[in-house]
Parts: sequence; C-alpha cells; structure tokens
Amino acid sequence: MSSSSEARLKNASAYLRMLSSHDGSMSRSSSKVKVLNELAKELKAMKDATVIRCLAPAVVLKCLRVLLSSANVAVRAATLRALRYLMVSEELLKLVYAHRLELLICFSLDH
Repeated sequence: MSSSSEARLKNASAYLRMLSSHDGSMSRSSSKVKVLNELAKELKAMKDATVIRCLAPAVVLKCLRVLLSSANVAVRAATLRALRYLMVSEELLKLVYAHRLELLICFSLDH
C-alpha cells in the first residue's frame, strides 16, 4: 500500500471515530456534515476496494446507518455521498444489502 493510501486510510478512520463518538462533539448537524464530506473525499480518492476493505466496511456501514435516519436533510445527503464512494466493488455492495441499508437509503430520500 502506498504512503498516500495509508494517509487516506488514517484520515478516514479518524473521521469515522469522530462520527461514532458519544462525547457530544458531533452533536451539531453542521459538524456531522463537514466530517461526512471529508470522509466522502477520502473514500473517493481511495477508489481501491482493497484499501477500503482495510476500514472494516461492516463497521463503517453501522456508523453510517444511524446517520441515514437523521432529521437533517444535509446530514442524510452527506451520508449518501459517503456511501456512494464506499461501494466500489460488488462485494461491498452485497454488504450494503446484507445490512439492509437499501431500505434506509430509500427512506432517507423520501424523508
């Protein structure tokens, strides 16, 4: 793995820790949107399923699942962007279905 891939992986992991923390630092929707947009940028730049698998996609999906049901439209949109860049292989898409996220994705668009 290249040094840029390692740096992107480290950044994405840090963003995921921020999103899943329960210390109140991510209580504002604007903060969540900012972190989700940064996560989406890192995922978009990775483009490699091997690197993305290093993030433990099942854990990432559990984190993003909660955000898909947010009352805030911007949070849901940013979450969908991150999901779009996470699904870079058929294997990862199957994982989305395994976690039943397709239902939440439809709900988040209609909400």
